[in-house]
Amino acid sequence: MSAVLEVRNLSVSFRQDGKITQAVKGVSFSVGRGETVALVGESGSGKSVSALSTVSLLGDSDIVEGSVTYDGVEMVGADEKHLMQVRGNDISFIFQEPMTSLNRCTPSRNSWRNRWRCIRGWWGLRRGRGSLS
Repeated sequence: MSAVLEVRNLSVSFRQDGKITQAVKGVSFSVGRGETVALVGESGSGKSVSALSTVSLLGDSDIVEGSVTYDGVEMVGADEKHLMQVRGNDISFIFQEPMTSLNRCTPSRNSWRNRWRCIRGWWGLRRGRGSLS
Protein backbone atom coordinates (compact mmCIF):
# COMPACT_ATOMS: atom_id res chain seq x y z
CA MET A 1 0.00 0.00 0.00
CA SER A 2 1.46 3.37 -0.99
CA ALA A 3 1.45 6.18 1.53
CA VAL A 4 -0.96 9.06 1.00
CA LEU A 5 0.61 11.04 3.87
CA GLU A 6 4.36 11.01 4.45
CA VAL A 7 5.89 12.80 7.42
CA ARG A 8 9.69 12.79 7.36
CA ASN A 9 12.03 14.16 10.00
CA LEU A 10 9.42 16.62 11.29
CA SER A 11 10.69 19.10 13.85
CA VAL A 12 8.58 21.88 15.35
CA SER A 13 9.75 24.75 17.53
CA PHE A 14 8.01 27.82 18.93
CA ARG A 15 9.32 31.37 19.30
CA GLN A 16 8.32 33.20 22.46
CA ASP A 17 9.93 36.19 24.16
CA GLY A 18 13.04 35.89 21.98
CA LYS A 19 13.55 32.23 22.90
CA ILE A 20 13.04 29.12 20.79
CA THR A 21 11.58 25.99 22.39
CA GLN A 22 11.63 22.70 20.51
CA ALA A 23 8.37 20.75 20.84
CA VAL A 24 8.90 17.95 18.31
CA LYS A 25 12.18 16.55 17.07
CA GLY A 26 12.68 14.22 14.09
CA VAL A 27 9.26 12.55 13.87
CA SER A 28 8.60 10.32 10.84
CA PHE A 29 5.56 8.24 9.92
CA SER A 30 3.40 7.41 6.92
CA VAL A 31 -0.30 6.77 6.41
CA GLY A 32 -1.59 4.54 3.63
CA ARG A 33 -4.78 5.23 1.71
CA GLY A 34 -7.76 4.12 3.79
CA GLU A 35 -5.75 3.81 7.02
CA THR A 36 -6.61 5.47 10.30
CA VAL A 37 -3.67 6.44 12.48
CA ALA A 38 -3.53 7.21 16.18
CA LEU A 39 -0.66 9.20 17.64
CA VAL A 40 -0.21 7.87 21.14
CA GLY A 41 2.10 9.15 23.85
CA GLU A 42 2.41 10.83 27.20
CA SER A 43 0.98 14.26 27.88
CA GLY A 44 3.24 16.90 26.36
CA SER A 45 5.02 14.47 24.04
CA GLY A 46 4.10 16.41 20.88
CA LYS A 47 1.14 14.44 19.52
CA SER A 48 -1.11 17.43 18.89
CA VAL A 49 1.73 19.62 17.64
CA SER A 50 2.77 16.89 15.18
CA ALA A 51 -0.79 16.45 13.91
CA LEU A 52 -1.57 20.16 13.61
CA SER A 53 1.69 20.85 11.79
CA THR A 54 0.68 18.49 8.94
CA VAL A 55 -1.86 21.09 7.77
CA SER A 56 -0.17 24.25 9.11
CA LEU A 57 -2.58 24.92 11.98
CA LEU A 58 -0.06 25.96 14.62
CA GLY A 59 0.08 29.75 14.33
CA ASP A 60 2.57 32.48 13.67
CA SER A 61 5.16 31.56 16.30
CA ASP A 62 5.89 28.09 14.92
CA ILE A 63 8.98 26.93 13.07
CA VAL A 64 8.30 23.74 11.10
CA GLU A 65 11.15 21.81 9.52
CA GLY A 66 11.17 18.54 7.65
CA SER A 67 8.72 17.30 5.07
CA VAL A 68 4.99 16.59 5.11
CA THR A 69 3.61 15.39 1.77
CA TYR A 70 -0.04 14.64 1.14
CA ASP A 71 -0.94 12.99 -2.17
CA GLY A 72 2.50 13.97 -3.44
CA VAL A 73 2.12 17.69 -2.55
CA GLU A 74 4.42 19.29 0.02
CA MET A 75 2.32 20.72 2.85
CA VAL A 76 5.09 22.59 4.70
CA GLY A 77 4.93 26.06 3.16
CA ALA A 78 1.89 25.25 0.99
CA ASP A 79 -0.39 28.12 0.01
CA GLU A 80 -3.44 28.82 2.17
CA LYS A 81 -5.91 27.97 -0.62
CA HIS A 82 -4.56 24.43 -0.91
CA LEU A 83 -4.43 24.00 2.87
CA MET A 84 -8.07 25.10 3.18
CA GLN A 85 -9.11 22.46 0.62
CA VAL A 86 -7.32 19.69 2.54
CA ARG A 87 -8.25 20.69 6.11
CA GLY A 88 -11.32 18.82 7.31
CA ASN A 89 -12.08 17.42 3.85
CA ASP A 90 -9.10 15.11 3.46
CA ILE A 91 -7.20 15.36 6.75
CA SER A 92 -9.09 15.57 10.04
CA PHE A 93 -8.33 15.04 13.70
CA ILE A 94 -10.19 13.76 16.74
CA PHE A 95 -8.37 15.00 19.81
CA GLN A 96 -8.82 13.18 23.08
CA GLU A 97 -9.72 15.06 26.21
CA PRO A 98 -10.04 12.33 28.86
CA MET A 99 -12.67 14.11 30.95
CA THR A 100 -14.98 15.06 28.07
CA SER A 101 -14.06 12.91 25.08
CA LEU A 102 -16.23 9.83 25.54
CA ASN A 103 -18.74 9.11 28.27
CA ARG A 104 -18.43 5.45 29.28
CA CYS A 105 -22.10 5.46 30.34
CA THR A 106 -23.25 6.48 26.86
CA PRO A 107 -23.10 3.97 24.01
CA SER A 108 -20.42 5.11 21.55
CA ARG A 109 -22.97 5.32 18.70
CA ASN A 110 -24.96 7.91 20.68
CA SER A 111 -21.81 9.75 21.69
CA TRP A 112 -20.68 10.12 18.06
CA ARG A 113 -24.18 11.09 16.94
CA ASN A 114 -24.25 13.87 19.56
CA ARG A 115 -20.85 15.12 18.40
CA TRP A 116 -21.98 15.12 14.78
CA ARG A 117 -25.07 17.15 15.73
CA CYS A 118 -22.82 19.73 17.39
CA ILE A 119 -20.55 19.85 14.35
CA ARG A 120 -23.52 20.21 11.97
CA GLY A 121 -24.88 23.05 14.08
CA TRP A 122 -21.49 24.73 14.31
CA TRP A 123 -20.89 24.66 10.56
CA GLY A 124 -24.54 25.26 9.65
CA LEU A 125 -24.82 22.10 7.59
CA ARG A 126 -28.21 21.03 6.27
CA ARG A 127 -30.11 18.36 8.19
CA GLY A 128 -29.50 14.93 6.69
CA ARG A 129 -26.14 15.67 5.09
CA GLY A 130 -23.59 13.22 6.46
CA SER A 131 -26.19 11.60 8.70
CA LEU A 132 -25.04 8.99 11.20
CA SER A 133 -28.43 7.26 11.39
